[in-house]
Amino acid sequence: MAIIEAAFFDLGGVITTSGSPRELISVYEGADLETLTLLFLGPDDDGDHPWHRAERGEITIVDAWTEIQSTLSERGVTRRADQPPAPSTRAWEVNEPVLEVLHELRAHGIRTSIITNNVAEFRPQWWGALPFDELFDDIVDSHEVGVRKPAPAIYELAMRRVGLDDPSRGVFLDDVMRNVDGARAVGLHGIWVDVDPQSAVDELRALAFG
Repeated sequence: MAIIEAAFFDLGGVITTSGSPRELISVYEGADLETLTLLFLGPDDDGDHPWHRAERGEITIVDAWTEIQSTLSERGVTRRADQPPAPSTRAWEVNEPVLEVLHELRAHGIRTSIITNNVAEFRPQWWGALPFDELFDDIVDSHEVGVRKPAPAIYELAMRRVGLDDPSRGVFLDDVMRNVDGARAVGLHGIWVDVDPQSAVDELRALAFG
């Protein structure tokens, strides 16, 4: 029996294959992915790390980039020689299995929304990847609302904005486990998305369509 009235999606690594923290290991050398993620994106909490501040819209990506590169250099982490010396400007590619199930959800009248930790300067890069205003009832972008995952407030805001009163009737998908845990903490179903999203898509279909 279907129990889902609303589905919430992360953007990078879920709706698009690009924009995931997993990409850090292909850009930098001198540390493993776990260490790179901590240095570049900060700890699990919603704190004072420069990337957190950029995603909350408090500082620009340039300011955050300068601070982060300084930290990486101190730890002996360098950008790979074949990578440009600045944040990526490559096009964001659509994650086709997720797009397919998204169309199915829309056809069944299930509300859809994005909850993304993002910076203002990246919006022009990903906005052209899909007709977001047609596929989603709402987009909660951290830099616009001043709060980021995994803080409970961002999930609660997303639910209010699509009119979901019962968190148990909603599901959230993300490729970062701490963000999935954050959604579960407020009562949503949480699904972790791997590089191959098929198992996550199958789990979503089971929840949404019974």
